[in-house]
Amino acid sequence: RLANAEVIQDSLIHDTVVIVRAVVDDRLGVVQTNDLTTGGLARARDSAIEVARSAAGKAFPSGFLGTAEPIATVPNAFDERTSELTSKERQDHLMATLVRARKADLLMAGNCHSGSYETAIWNTEGLTRYFSNTRAEVNLTALEGLLPGQPTGYAGDLSTTISDIDFAALSETAVQKVLDGRHPIELSPGTYDVILEPPAVAELLEWLGYIGFSSRSVEEKTSFTADRLNERVTGEAVSLVDDGGDPHGLPVPFDAEGTPKARTVLIDKGVVRNYVYDREHGHKAGCASTGHAVHGEIISEDGALPTNLFMAAGDDTSGSLLDQMEKGLWITRLHYVNGMIEPRRAVMTGLTRDGTFLIENGKIARGVQTLRFTDSILEAFERIAGLTAGRRTIPTWWSESGAITAPTV
Repeated sequence: RLANAEVIQDSLIHDTVVIVRAVVDDRLGVVQTNDLTTGGLARARDSAIEVARSAAGKAFPSGFLGTAEPIATVPNAFDERTSELTSKERQDHLMATLVRARKADLLMAGNCHSGSYETAIWNTEGLTRYFSNTRAEVNLTALEGLLPGQPTGYAGDLSTTISDIDFAALSETAVQKVLDGRHPIELSPGTYDVILEPPAVAELLEWLGYIGFSSRSVEEKTSFTADRLNERVTGEAVSLVDDGGDPHGLPVPFDAEGTPKARTVLIDKGVVRNYVYDREHGHKAGCASTGHAVHGEIISEDGALPTNLFMAAGDDTSGSLLDQMEKGLWITRLHYVNGMIEPRRAVMTGLTRDGTFLIENGKIARGVQTLRFTDSILEAFERIAGLTAGRRTIPTWWSESGAITAPTV
């Protein structure tokens, strides 16, 4: 972890979580434990059986997945160097960021994580699954100071390979946002054209996936996609795919039930094409699971969810998007977004953060203080006028195996 333009904390985390799922008379009980002793695992098993037999047991007529064909190999998912990266090597990577901040007389905060993750599944129907991948993530926030209204600048990246991350370029981006954002102005409420960087786009896509494509939201008809299969819901510029096998994101080839994660086209040129299912909701809908079970996750009660989203790129650059805009806003990222205001229209509200700028005549003019937006994201995505060819992968907040790959829009 970084603060005050120096490394303030180093930690090594070794954690194992076991999720025990028991089905008794078509009712499911789930228990999670970190106690890997024989007694601890036995207690988790017994507790899962007890939950399944109680009123808390969840109807689960679909049963477990039986013996299945081996999953396909995912290229570039595991990088030996990233797996074995030492604390000293991580600090060496961060030195360029700290030196750049100090040179500009700025503070720098953030974190750098790296390591390997393993997932194994076994059940009494004979299914076995195993997958191991690596992950490297860096988040940098440059700060002019700690007083309210002082500018901040964010840059970050996520990859399965540490060598893919350009620490020097990220630090330059974060620092430059602060320098460009000094003496930010207040803007009056109104309607503005915007350029959204990938972190901002990913925040909106994460909410769209949750309120629009979770099997629970479709089943309960709160989703903007409910009963709208093969109908247009956004502009033609929007295509959205969930693909756990794409090595350009954060690949995970099977879901929490062991089902292979099928490449699923959710929106094709603005048109809703598919929903995602786990075994339970697929059984209810009369179809097979698409490999999107998230049992054991924070939001598992919402059923199947898209967890490895890819928004199709365009052919613009950030510079060409700027050139097209006479007046508007450049937005680095968002926070405190609430997508539950009117899910059927995907109305969301939230705040800008860490680099919001006024654009005039195709150029960044000056920094802008924090703004709140409220809009239907479906209607906003109807108005997309350009997307960059380059995309960036952003982690989801709720899962270490989830990620969203998005262009600047």
